[in-house]
Amino acid sequence: MKTNSHVTPITAQFPHFDKKNINVKANSSTARISSTDPAPCPLFIAPDVWRRVYYHSVARRALIFLDENVGEPICLTRVSAAVSMETTAFARAFRRNTGMTFMRFAQAYRISVFVARLERSDDPITIIAQECGFNSLVTLERAFKKLVGQTPSSYRSQFLESQLLLPVSGMSGEMNHAKERRQSANS
Repeated sequence: MKTNSHVTPITAQFPHFDKKNINVKANSSTARISSTDPAPCPLFIAPDVWRRVYYHSVARRALIFLDENVGEPICLTRVSAAVSMETTAFARAFRRNTGMTFMRFAQAYRISVFVARLERSDDPITIIAQECGFNSLVTLERAFKKLVGQTPSSYRSQFLESQLLLPVSGMSGEMNHAKERRQSANS
């Protein structure tokens, strides 16, 4: 299995997610999370679905497989083999437990990873899309627009604009307003 070094795995995004024991570790940075609560929910997955995936052993193994192969093509056959189940039995079990198909879950998870990369990186959208398993920009834009309501490029633009309006730490309010005026005058 080839892993993509550019995509942040779930263990880096959620440091208290332990893939070996598949449980939550208690540490000072995650003190609000009890030992029975799942890792924080990705952006485009409903919290109740995330809890059901996290606590269902087959779904957790599928999540780990998806996380390790987020940049690779994913099909039910590969996932079901990774969790040691027959394809139709896995699909049925996943849907019965979570209320959604695995492929729909995988797409929402990939878009969550895509958005996290989009917000942290200056890389072109096409590069980030490929690293997150979207080989077709049309597929990404369709799925992204369905979940987010706008295109990836407009989302990135809005995100960057919102970051410019955040107060800069260590600056007084007046100094921050002066910096904003200079930035808008230079634009």
